[in-house]
Amino acid sequence: MIISWASVPLPSYGSKMLKAEPLRPDALRVTKEGRPALMLRTVLPSLSITAMVLEGETLRFEIIKEISLHHPMTVPSFDPRKILKTFRDLALEQGYLFQPEQTVLQPEAEPRQCPVDHSDLSLEKGPLGCTRCGQLVCNCGRCLCGYEGKDTLGQMMTYPPLPISREDRAEYIRAIKFCVATIAQRPKAKVLLFTRDRKKGNSLKV
Repeated sequence: MIISWASVPLPSYGSKMLKAEPLRPDALRVTKEGRPALMLRTVLPSLSITAMVLEGETLRFEIIKEISLHHPMTVPSFDPRKILKTFRDLALEQGYLFQPEQTVLQPEAEPRQCPVDHSDLSLEKGPLGCTRCGQLVCNCGRCLCGYEGKDTLGQMMTYPPLPISREDRAEYIRAIKFCVATIAQRPKAKVLLFTRDRKKGNSLKV
């Protein structure tokens, strides 16, 4: 049964709200032990970094000094695309998320807008879906998990709570969006232009 977000009270995720800004373009790093990491947020006043670290086949949140995180290009045989795909797949799994190919909300469930931060949940915005409740997930991590009450038809329904915090899920979402966007990028091809000079003849400019 699909229910309208507008009529749903907020699940008890806590009051802390984190901004869902994109990760830094250089977020992909490597720890001094050689573990791939994504820089998430700066921890003040220590200027440390909250990082998502790849440990075997698991993603872990750690607080690390930024000075101990190295650029991946300094590591021989490091494959950024492969690492980013691993981060994406594990973040989807650990965040109880999936990438919907078509809408998971019916037309009568409008408006598709998160009542917490009022984000647009249309598919054009690239939202993720929840593997537990089947609904679209806001960048803040909210879905219908944890809701208990009546749907738009007055029928009682219950969605079990997520086994992870909304804050952790929001970081998984940020990581997924970073990985997807970075993987999709292609190096810009150099444009070769031939020019003609009457005195010097043909020349090649890059």
